[in-house]
Amino acid sequence: MPPTPLTEALAPLTEAPAPLTETLAPLAEATVDWSEVHAVRLLGVALAVLFLLWAIRRMFGGK
Repeated sequence: MPPTPLTEALAPLTEAPAPLTETLAPLAEATVDWSEVHAVRLLGVALAVLFLLWAIRRMFGGK
């Protein structure tokens, strides 16, 4: 049976996609600067600690 425009259009939908780990692994290995990731994580922790201290002070009547 010759391919029709409909079967040609649906062909990419019936093929199994590549696993996400195979697709993202080379990109992640090449472009991630882990020192920046850790710096952002530490910044988030510092901001969370400041927010908690502020909230605790507010609970006990501080301004």
